[in-house]
Amino acid sequence: MDFSLASNLMNWLAVPFLLWTLKDVAAGWRSMWDDNLTSADRSLLLRFTVFLLLPIVVFFHELGHLLAAWSVGVQVAGFHYGPVMGYVETYPSDDPLKELWITFAGNLVQILIGLASLFVAWRSKSPPVVAVSVYFGLYTIAATVVFYAMLSLSGFYGDWIQMYTNAYKPGVIAIVFFQIMLIAGLSWAMFSAKAKIWFTAKTNPHWLVEHKALQDRYQAEPDLKNTLLLARSYLQAGLAEAAKKLVQKAEKLAPGHPGVAIIKAEILLKQGKPEEAQRLLQSLAGSSEELEALLAQNNSLLLD
Repeated sequence: MDFSLASNLMNWLAVPFLLWTLKDVAAGWRSMWDDNLTSADRSLLLRFTVFLLLPIVVFFHELGHLLAAWSVGVQVAGFHYGPVMGYVETYPSDDPLKELWITFAGNLVQILIGLASLFVAWRSKSPPVVAVSVYFGLYTIAATVVFYAMLSLSGFYGDWIQMYTNAYKPGVIAIVFFQIMLIAGLSWAMFSAKAKIWFTAKTNPHWLVEHKALQDRYQAEPDLKNTLLLARSYLQAGLAEAAKKLVQKAEKLAPGHPGVAIIKAEILLKQGKPEEAQRLLQSLAGSSEELEALLAQNNSLLLD
């Protein structure tokens, strides 16, 4: 499929999602920006980032290509922008370094915007600002160094394949090294325990206070209740592996205890395994009424 046609098609397909998000953001604006972030608020902030903020980045990405071409005296034949994809047409240049700079510039602008957003998240004390800045920063950087690069290698999107095949090899090596470092940084930010704890603490300050208190209680008295409470706290931060290790200790303390199975089910839900979680919970009680009573009893036990 012709790139311009495919780009236009993707842009038009994005419009309904953009309008849907715009409607929901307008309806939930006040709740979205208060300090008490619910799961619904976080979901809306993520959609706000993907469908309303990232299209703005696309514009500045293409503007980066345009300004880079002008900066080295290469004429621009066309500027095309859409909420998902765009492209800049330039007249050919005999200088591979100029071509590499023009192709890289739009991606560099996008990366710098993402890094600036992460800096805002690091400095901010507002939970919603931190959340949207982290979402925006990570998605903005990942969109170019991962998503655009994959599209380019598939033959659909041209920036990265043009950079990889450019004749100025020192520049290509430097860009590839830069890309690898960014991907490593993204992986750490998205999957490391330290990053997850930092994000949860910044977007839910009460969690950090409670988590430290639970750690102290667990260190002083590692009984079943404190073990399960700490496991649930780790799970709230998205640290399923840390929660699993504590659940294993809880199983040794009280084999067959329903509270252990309930936390196991919560872990399965976090891991996107609702059917396994449902089967585990159903094995605890014969009916939904009995299960509800058991869940209430377990919560009451943990809260006492």
